[in-house]
Amino acid sequence: DALSAAAGAPGNRRPLRLSGHTGEVEHLMTSGRGDLLVSGSSDGSVRLWPLVGAAWPIQVDYQRARVLNIRTGEQAAGNINKNDKHKLSVVVLTIDGACVVTAQQLEKRKKDGAWLARIKVWEVATGELVHNFNQHHDAPVHVLEAHPLESRLVASAGYDARVYFWDVVAGVCVARYQLSFRLDDRLNPVSFDANSADIFEGKWHPDGMAFVTTHKNGFTSTLSVSNHTAAYGKT
Repeated sequence: DALSAAAGAPGNRRPLRLSGHTGEVEHLMTSGRGDLLVSGSSDGSVRLWPLVGAAWPIQVDYQRARVLNIRTGEQAAGNINKNDKHKLSVVVLTIDGACVVTAQQLEKRKKDGAWLARIKVWEVATGELVHNFNQHHDAPVHVLEAHPLESRLVASAGYDARVYFWDVVAGVCVARYQLSFRLDDRLNPVSFDANSADIFEGKWHPDGMAFVTTHKNGFTSTLSVSNHTAAYGKT
């Protein structure tokens, strides 16, 4: 495919090298059609690289390339100052490749200890910020998962043990879950994290009817959007 060919072409073919980021590149993905490469960096930017050609040599259409600055939309709302440090934590493409969704947070403020987590939706075609969900997560978010079938739907989850399902086209939250665990005295002597529901990872089931999360305490949770009772009975 385009990514593997660009990363390590056989014979005398040279890999495609892209420059522009000024920090470590920590996030990398391609669209389902293989016509877009997305990179996210510690420099606070996400870059969109349109790819041209189905066979080697793959080329980048630099005229359509876009740079997304994760600070966009913050200063206008009066939420930050120029000295605030932004951290890009995760980037995802919607299944149709029309939108990029990013999660970011600022370092804790000395004033109120707030993390100011943000979920932002960007239009791939223009590079414009179209939605900024800034009043929902209050702890770092390291899970963004595009629905495998519905291009409008993206899930987010974070260390606040919350899961949100977003309609990224309409710009609204369609479901919210606050996960927690009952105190278990049998576990507490073993681990002080036994009651901690911080979410570390989350994935959609391939049929799109359930979202599964893993927690700091080692447990998993399944959020179902259908009736899976019969399936559970077989396991």
